[in-house]
Amino acid sequence: MTRAFIAGAILLLASAPGVHTQQAGDAARRCEGLQTLHGVHVTSAALVAMPAEHCEIKGDIPPTDPTAPPIRFQVNLPTEWNGKALQMGGGGFNGTVVTGLGAVPRAPDTTPVPVARGFVTFGSDSGHQGNDASFAANEEALTNFAYAQLKKTHDVALALINARYNRAPEKMYFAGQSEGGREGLTVAQRFPQDYDGIIVTAPAIRFTSIMMHFSDVATALAQPEGYLSAAHVKAFAAAVLAQCDMNDGVADGFVGDYLGCRFDASRLRCGAASASADNCFSDAQLHTLDAVYRATSWKDAEGRELVSYPRYLVGGGEDNPGDMPAWVTGRSPLPRPQPAGPLNAQQLGVGISSAYSNSAIRYLVAKDPSLDTVGFKAQPYAAQLRAAVKLLASDDPNLAAFHKRGGKLIMLHNTADLAVSPVSTIDYYEAVARALGRKDAQQFLRLYIVPGGDHGGGNAPSKVDLLDLLDRWVINGEAPAGTAVVEEYGADHRVTRSKPLCAYPNYPRYTGSGDKNAAGSYRCTAAK
Repeated sequence: MTRAFIAGAILLLASAPGVHTQQAGDAARRCEGLQTLHGVHVTSAALVAMPAEHCEIKGDIPPTDPTAPPIRFQVNLPTEWNGKALQMGGGGFNGTVVTGLGAVPRAPDTTPVPVARGFVTFGSDSGHQGNDASFAANEEALTNFAYAQLKKTHDVALALINARYNRAPEKMYFAGQSEGGREGLTVAQRFPQDYDGIIVTAPAIRFTSIMMHFSDVATALAQPEGYLSAAHVKAFAAAVLAQCDMNDGVADGFVGDYLGCRFDASRLRCGAASASADNCFSDAQLHTLDAVYRATSWKDAEGRELVSYPRYLVGGGEDNPGDMPAWVTGRSPLPRPQPAGPLNAQQLGVGISSAYSNSAIRYLVAKDPSLDTVGFKAQPYAAQLRAAVKLLASDDPNLAAFHKRGGKLIMLHNTADLAVSPVSTIDYYEAVARALGRKDAQQFLRLYIVPGGDHGGGNAPSKVDLLDLLDRWVINGEAPAGTAVVEEYGADHRVTRSKPLCAYPNYPRYTGSGDKNAAGSYRCTAAK
């Protein structure tokens, strides 16, 4: 979307009757007035009372290619505006409108959602419907998913904000997790002048590389005796704690010193290589564990690297329903033969990663919706893989323009995440530190690696008001301090466990006394 288009849209919106605060009779009339404005295609505009009174605007951004789907969006304009705006990212392959009415990733249970705190919030479906990769057949839809929809949605939201309040936001933020985290890094790299602060959790920084890692795991699970039963997942999780739980000074169900754990899966081998029991693993099952945790590397016919992805960490709680059972094993491996088209992980009972890799390979790489992806060979698709890696990777460490603008970036990742490797996030942080210098990086960047917890932070203290930390850093120059804590909540929304929020490379180490479930019993300690 061009600057001229947005400028024209703002002019048209601002000149429409009933929009300016000083002209409007009431909030409902001002909201309804946005529905018939030129320059932005609004499909509905209505004043909504909950979670706080706001004008809820839905619309779409038409494609340039008539065969491409539109970008559907939602913008929420609170009646009591704090002068700030927050764009919220998606997840997976996107395909569902991000309403902007939910919480920022990892927000504490008791924290009001951003729109109730006075933020304008907005999001989109990234330019397609459906959480699979079939949209990749259309070039514009693929480009929108990769990066373009972020700018287009931002600019439409900005036009609506100017129209409703007769001024631009004082500060513009972005928050996202997983694919939304990749989107957060994308805007820092591609559109640094548009954002004052960004939150990313568990970012899928190298999207195609993750999918190829998932493919390795799916192939291992589908081999004879390679599948891991629920009993094996439980035995593996117990072995992780037996080997590494105490490395932070206390048995608390987490691997605290996440870089110091030297987990040895070979200790789990059954007496006979081909035998398997609930508490031990065959060689084929050990190969599956290796595929899950090792670094991934795919090469072309000349031996040049096509795709690489770093190792994963053990963090404790891998048998949590939201961890290995959801992302890796499901209830069964990929079926053979595989049905054509997008595979639904829940319907087939496969791990989410197997379904995702199948969809990515079929639509993003091979362009063959009926391809059997078990044992996928990359070499015949080397050119397609290189193109996908280049388009979808958000790993450019040069954030100089974002830093120069005064932007602030907070990243957070849990160690037991089996969807996105926390090592990938660490690697990106280190790359930025090398590119800009560690001293300059510390002026605008923080990384928090939180022990335990699955992709969404479940099963561990991992909830913290990152939006408050970011806002105070941007507005007041208050860099996140070492006094912040992460919390876990019970069904009654009361805190059950807490730990210090330790900036990488530190981890929370037990002091030797006190309640192991209380943050005050730990000190942030440098990893060895």
